[in-house]
Amino acid sequence: MKKKAVALVLTGAMALSMAAPALAAEGAAFTDVDSKAWYASAVSFVAEQGLMSGTGKGAFAPTATVTRAMVYQTLYNMAGKPAVSDKGGFTDISGKWYADAAAWAESTGLAAVPKDKTFNGERAITRAETAAVLSRYAKLNNIVSEEGGMAMKEAPDYDKIPAWALADMSFCYYSNVLKGDDKGNLRPLGTTQRAELAQILKQFSALTPVYTETVVSIDVPETDGIPAHSIPATVTMPASASKDAKVPGVVMLHGTGSNRDEAGSGYATAAPIMAASGIATIRIDFMGNGDSKASYTDYCYTSAKVDAKAAADYLAGQTGVDGAKLGVMGWSQGGTDALLAAAAYPDTFKAVVTWAGALDLTGSSMFGDTTFEDAYAQAKSKGSYTMTFDWRDALEVGTRWFQEVGETDMRKVVAQIKAPILAIQGEADTTVTPDNADKIRSAAVNSASDTHFIAGCDHTFNVFSGDLTALKDAVSAGDDFFLKQLGAAQEETESDEGSAKDYIAAHEADFFLTGKTSYTIEGMMVSKDTSFHNDLENTDYTAKDDGVSVVLKGTSGEQWVSKLEKVLSTYTKPDGSALTAADFTGKKDTFVPIKTKAAPDTNFACFVPAAIRLTVDTAWGDTLHVNDPVSRHGDGDYLVCANKDGKPDFSDVWVVNGVTFGSTYDTSRGPAAAKV
Repeated sequence: MKKKAVALVLTGAMALSMAAPALAAEGAAFTDVDSKAWYASAVSFVAEQGLMSGTGKGAFAPTATVTRAMVYQTLYNMAGKPAVSDKGGFTDISGKWYADAAAWAESTGLAAVPKDKTFNGERAITRAETAAVLSRYAKLNNIVSEEGGMAMKEAPDYDKIPAWALADMSFCYYSNVLKGDDKGNLRPLGTTQRAELAQILKQFSALTPVYTETVVSIDVPETDGIPAHSIPATVTMPASASKDAKVPGVVMLHGTGSNRDEAGSGYATAAPIMAASGIATIRIDFMGNGDSKASYTDYCYTSAKVDAKAAADYLAGQTGVDGAKLGVMGWSQGGTDALLAAAAYPDTFKAVVTWAGALDLTGSSMFGDTTFEDAYAQAKSKGSYTMTFDWRDALEVGTRWFQEVGETDMRKVVAQIKAPILAIQGEADTTVTPDNADKIRSAAVNSASDTHFIAGCDHTFNVFSGDLTALKDAVSAGDDFFLKQLGAAQEETESDEGSAKDYIAAHEADFFLTGKTSYTIEGMMVSKDTSFHNDLENTDYTAKDDGVSVVLKGTSGEQWVSKLEKVLSTYTKPDGSALTAADFTGKKDTFVPIKTKAAPDTNFACFVPAAIRLTVDTAWGDTLHVNDPVSRHGDGDYLVCANKDGKPDFSDVWVVNGVTFGSTYDTSRGPAAAKV
């Protein structure tokens, strides 16, 4: 069952009458609030929380009309009345009781300064406008509602909701913040009474943040002819995710000429909803799009696959994300890219979702009246083809994009994908027609693949209409699919891992004598408990400020925790002199260079080819994974143990990643990896 994005609370007169008796005394503190009134408990709540106060002489004025100033002031109160140094651009708030609230609203984006620069604090505010302010404030606090459906559309006056307020009214309705009256009317153009605002604020206060969001940059080295570049990305994490409660992750790929937030902020809206369902996401800007500084002429199928894999690796390395449970999704050409990535990296992407995914870009309308062949010819002649849009600047499409599109049979690509695929498609899409979803499903080889069609839905999932019903339908269908399939992927992953004990018993004769070589790494102590993820081991560590824990950073940037006593006996200063505790305690939170003491013939090791995956239960209680699919391993990892009287001591076996083994251990007596 999916987690709810918000805490649902009782609504309406029934809920309030049930709560009122316990709060009767507080409600009666105002001379004009009857303890039996439906709003008594709400008035008590907002008064106790400091969100609303009386109007003077012991009165609350429950039937008075709510103004713009009142709404913004209550949210300013809810935010804790943060200090406002700049009074902003409104020209009519000086000396007003709500001046700080208005300036704060401007600084946070809750209120925009119009051309006449007036705030109009005394003007009555409509319910639709109130919903818009509440929705924006919710987004500032990472609160979303994943609920949706047809219920709000059944309101008698649904068609009176302005298009600009549809999404905001939907949020408030499905979050149980602002519902209809006793006849079901939403009254979007009507005003609100103070008693109603008290109830709205009480309901809103029950909502809780469900995600965190971080903007990051991922460096990608030159790969397959694609120049080195940085990927701008946004990581959205469920608030519940932790090293002890890991969640699946999904890479989100955008369509032609778009950016990581997608058309009408479709992905920016979807990612928090997915977080509410317990899915972490990373959405990226492809080369030459959004905030990317790279050239669009380098964007092609290959670059898209490279970027998708880099994003997946980054997401897998986040504490709280289960790197064995990764999926990929894409919108329009992003759907094409998602299919390509899943085929190229089957061990990374365990489920695929396409939104209006395109199988054939050669007959696309993206070239206007020009054919694919003519556009390709122009690219060959001029170095690129100028693709124009009516909603953004032109893009220069490189020849490699045309070459790869022309040479790629996407049906064959789909047939190579081991993961299950869900093709989500709008039935009213005229850009990528609905038959594309059927073709994806028919080409898919995984029996769990499926289609999901949305009636009346266009290529943009109707986001520009203000009605997010189709978008939320797509998000919900994708959520359910990812949660089901990635759960199955984890079960499969676990079942594919063999026991290290059995492997050791069968390969005891393959252990070769080795030992640590001399090389330089870094170490530090921390001033507070610090958690991090080791990408090469796919393991989380926590370093404590206990005087004995030392964080070590290896030759590939991987980090782990060791004990001070072991560090002092195993490592030296770069010049070979002895380390002391003061070298770490005196420079907390700062890495210092340390050098390993060469220790020849102190260990035995056994090479494990990358295709073989094992689980190792260590002598110190940790579980390590050999050739974990979410990490880099070179040709394969190594099982390592101590040399005891000239024989392997199998009572204490650990794992050394194949990427670093050759630079840290003696391999002269080991097997040639390529021949094993």
